[in-house]
Amino acid sequence: MKFAVQALNDQALRAYNNLLSVISRLNLDIKTQLLLFDSLVVPILLYGSEVWGVYNYKEIDKLHFRFCKRILGVRTQTSNAAVLGELGRFPLSVLCKERALKQWLKIMKCPGSLMYNIFSELKSSENRNSNNSWTLSTEFSFEKYLTVLDKSSCRQTMSRFRLSSHNLEVENGRFVGIDRNDRICKMCSTHVENEYHFLLCCPIYRELRKRYCINYSFPTLNKFHFLCQVKI
Repeated sequence: MKFAVQALNDQALRAYNNLLSVISRLNLDIKTQLLLFDSLVVPILLYGSEVWGVYNYKEIDKLHFRFCKRILGVRTQTSNAAVLGELGRFPLSVLCKERALKQWLKIMKCPGSLMYNIFSELKSSENRNSNNSWTLSTEFSFEKYLTVLDKSSCRQTMSRFRLSSHNLEVENGRFVGIDRNDRICKMCSTHVENEYHFLLCCPIYRELRKRYCINYSFPTLNKFHFLCQVKI
């Protein structure tokens, strides 16, 4: 099956490049871009997944991850799970398993059909049980700021901050081998420059916090998490 999946990936890549060509010429919001991807690229990637979707072909997710990171404007090294969570999407490999499971349930509801008989013969001849299960337990939702922030530069800045795809020292030091405890803020030289320090603690940005009403006298992780929820 892997050769068939690779062929689908090659065909989807051509559709993907055509889609990027269209998007580059139009000013489309993120939801519309995702809708176009789901309409023009995903059907090619998932073609026949009712049959091969039970196998763990992670290659099917690569193009999806690349597109999601591109429209958010974050680094390619950004966590895949965080990116999908930001957009409220599931990996395509999970959708493949869902399709395969639905197809299997459909067959099981039709005793006497050809596919049902084939499965019954295989089950009896191999005399083994299958314990595979697929659970969609995590709830994702499309983040509101992706729609509310019309200016793409502001939207991308927010995505980069939330997904740790920024230029703070805690992230930059990772790429040059600096120990995490040594990734000190270059503005105040007091603490590790992570998102928490940048948003609530660094004294250099005190006046900016006052201006935007986020100047907490006693910063805490709960306050940081509240701000990062972006309740718009």
